[in-house]
Amino acid sequence: MTTLATDWALLKKLRSHFLEQKSTGTENYWHSEQELSLYDASFARRISWKWDYVCEELKKRTWSWPAEPESLLFVDWGCGTGVATRQILEHFPGLRKATFQVFDRSKMAEAFALKKIAEEYPGVDAKPFAGGSGFEGKKIVLLLSHVIGELSPQQLGALLSLFAMSSAFIWVDSGSKECARKLSDLRNRLLRGEWSVFAPCTHQGVCEMSKDENEKHWCHSFARPPRDVFHDEFWRTFSKEVGVDLRSLPLSFLVMQKPKIPAHAEGLSRVVGSVRSYKGYVKWLNCSSQGLGDVEMQKRLKAEEYKQFSNNDLDPSPVFRVSVENHRVVKIGS
Repeated sequence: MTTLATDWALLKKLRSHFLEQKSTGTENYWHSEQELSLYDASFARRISWKWDYVCEELKKRTWSWPAEPESLLFVDWGCGTGVATRQILEHFPGLRKATFQVFDRSKMAEAFALKKIAEEYPGVDAKPFAGGSGFEGKKIVLLLSHVIGELSPQQLGALLSLFAMSSAFIWVDSGSKECARKLSDLRNRLLRGEWSVFAPCTHQGVCEMSKDENEKHWCHSFARPPRDVFHDEFWRTFSKEVGVDLRSLPLSFLVMQKPKIPAHAEGLSRVVGSVRSYKGYVKWLNCSSQGLGDVEMQKRLKAEEYKQFSNNDLDPSPVFRVSVENHRVVKIGS
């Protein structure tokens, strides 16, 4: 991608806007297709890698859609350039038979998103959001991406009316403490009703992050950019000019569904944040139905699993079973 010097200034301005979160959910900060194109090639690409992470987790944890593709209607709410829809279609090809609607406060952004969807996935039924029209006979799945920091409590309340008509949602957002804690609060609120949580959680109880003793923590993960990014001239310049660390891609996310499902299997854990490696052992913040706390695993316990943890590469699933005594892992696996 060739980028003029003035384009870097525009990208810096966009980043400053996002970091300061000046928007209240009503302001339209898109002023030209050039802005959308630049955003799509840079910041939106980074968001797409977060969606890759979440989609891969859904597949590893055998997520089931609430209906067959022909009976599904996806609403990409706050669509931007349509990254959420495009990554869902990329990871789940069978969903190309589903219906998609996109919504953004900017009609220019909606048009751009629909154009990109049509270019990359010709034949997919994608239209602007119709305010509830076309929902008849469909199971609604909401896709939300990087919007929670822009919503006032009143706007979030209005959005919940759309949740009431939906069967599932996938929400991917910033990995900041503020945004992650807002998602945790939303999770707790919805669990009091007819919703169940699928991911990232290992249980259906109150989020451990909500407890007073865990105030310093927040639920977040780290996605990985494609390896070729670090050898790409555009991305190297982007990192230098805009001030973005290409290695760091924190995210928070929440996947919930209706109606309520059976509780997750007992004894499951997951890493919060990332694993810290030391000589001969690793440590991580472990979240399970038993609580939240630092645990340590010695290399000699299980060499293969130790290697996966030290590389932050938990495969085939990001959730696992561990037995812990005095904050030390004494058994891993079933």
